[in-house]
Amino acid sequence: MMKLFKLVAARILVLAVLIFIAAALILYQAGKYDISFIPRETKAADTTANGKPHSEEISSATETQMPVTGDNISSVTDPETLVGIETTRREETTADEKTALLNAYNSFIESCGKYEELTSAGYTETGAAFDSSVHKLAIVTPKIKYQNIYSYRKEIEEYTDRVATSLGYETQYKTREVYRPTVKLYMGLVVYDDGDGQYTVYDRWGNLIADNINPFYTVYDRDENGNPLVRYGSKYYAIRPDGVFAETPYDPDYSPGVLFDAPEYYAKSNIKLYPYSQERVVYVMIEIDERRNETVTVLSNVPADEFDEAKQVMAEKPPAETSAPETKPADTTPLIDPLTGKPVPQQTAEPEPVTEAEIIPETEAQTEPVENPPVFEYRREKLWGFKDEKGRVAIDAQYKAVYTFSDNGLAAVVGYNGELKFIDTSGITIINPYGKILYLPEFDNRRSYDGFYPADTKLPENLGMYYFDHGLVRVRRQIKDNYFRKRVAIDRDYLIDKNGAYFDIPENYRLVAYSDGVLTLEKDGYYGYYSYRGYWIAQPIYTVCKPFVQGLGVIGFTGGKCAMIDTEGNVVIPFVFDYISQPSAGVIAAYSKHGGWTEFVTMAKPA
Repeated sequence: MMKLFKLVAARILVLAVLIFIAAALILYQAGKYDISFIPRETKAADTTANGKPHSEEISSATETQMPVTGDNISSVTDPETLVGIETTRREETTADEKTALLNAYNSFIESCGKYEELTSAGYTETGAAFDSSVHKLAIVTPKIKYQNIYSYRKEIEEYTDRVATSLGYETQYKTREVYRPTVKLYMGLVVYDDGDGQYTVYDRWGNLIADNINPFYTVYDRDENGNPLVRYGSKYYAIRPDGVFAETPYDPDYSPGVLFDAPEYYAKSNIKLYPYSQERVVYVMIEIDERRNETVTVLSNVPADEFDEAKQVMAEKPPAETSAPETKPADTTPLIDPLTGKPVPQQTAEPEPVTEAEIIPETEAQTEPVENPPVFEYRREKLWGFKDEKGRVAIDAQYKAVYTFSDNGLAAVVGYNGELKFIDTSGITIINPYGKILYLPEFDNRRSYDGFYPADTKLPENLGMYYFDHGLVRVRRQIKDNYFRKRVAIDRDYLIDKNGAYFDIPENYRLVAYSDGVLTLEKDGYYGYYSYRGYWIAQPIYTVCKPFVQGLGVIGFTGGKCAMIDTEGNVVIPFVFDYISQPSAGVIAAYSKHGGWTEFVTMAKPA
């Protein structure tokens, strides 16, 4: 009995040891503990084709990032430098890292000048393009206290996407839900959302402009007095400083072409020629070939009032009196036979009979009909031209659309067939590749036509169109098949100079926007800034990248921290905020979980 008991006990002991070892191995593999003399194999980080971490890696790491405090960010090329000491994936930051970030935030806030202090030193507010050598950011202390909440609700944002189709490319309107910041800027005003479904409008100092305002549509334009415009339904209103929403006439066709919270210098020039519109009657010839390609040729156009006046005169003119055609009396002089000298008896000659086969039907006797004869028609159109300061016509209204002249003396206009071209102050076309013949492999080396075209929408994503900026302008280039002109081989945005030469954009990068001499470029979901001078201002490693406005751009990482830099890559606001707005008439709003909302205003040093 004793032997049996010892045998069972021994087996139980062995089984317990085996269970313990198995459990230890399982816990070790799960990473619950380490053995100092056994090196653990580390899992390689998931990277993209260019060796940079995916956006998810960056997003999770941004909670641990230490702010960049150097003067320039253009030389920072890898995410490890940007996100701090380590970029190892983790679910939450350590207490030390949170403390470090809080200290960096407090240090930056303390280093900023206060508006009152800079004003006393002679600085003045400015909406000019930011220059770190002459401008500063000042913190404004508003009269009200904004809630420490980033957003109460979502709002609908419009955007477009160019989608490849069987014919080439198609622009599709799309919408997406985005979080609406509780402090949202509009043309220098603060439109505050306090969570009750209505808005309160303040000026930059927190002075009340209007309260209990229903949500409105932003127009991104001003009236003749400089008051911001908004739209309710089909009516337009100017927000006056006294809080009155004054209804005002407004023609959206006179907007500058791209709608965004534009700085004061946008679409302005020293050339005193101004767009004007006029209703005109256009006489066109429409030709359609055997492949259903349509060509419209303008034969003439006149002001509609002149056309109507001429038409009225013709209608009132009495019809001309008609009389029977004059007939000469028959010549009764007898014919004399020259041989006999006697009169020849006059007889009516009988026509020779013809057979039925000799009769040619009238329809067959005509020339062979054209398969697709041209169609001629009159059209009433709203066309555009330019007037001078005194209101005199400088360039006749003849274009579908026109845009203000740039300082280099060129203006973007849209021709009758939809082509985008550039004219000088005398109306002579300077840049227009429309109709240039190419032979592309995409079309089996068949003939195709090159051309520039305007943007499909006025959304901010088309920033850089129509106006020259630091010598360059953005154009939408399409190359169409000569035989099937609805088929587009290339639909891509480029930058050109005043001679029509293309700017060299880094290979495989997509032009997202162009402003203040800076290209916003994207590739594989990563964004960066590229100078018109031909070098990177901010390397393409970011997942948040807002186009430059007023000489300042916002970069950062999805779910992480944002920073603001100038056009030379100098850090103006380090990576200590969760959100930074684009400048609005010199005002900037930034949000941090640590300190809530902070308001800045751009200041210029005394001359």
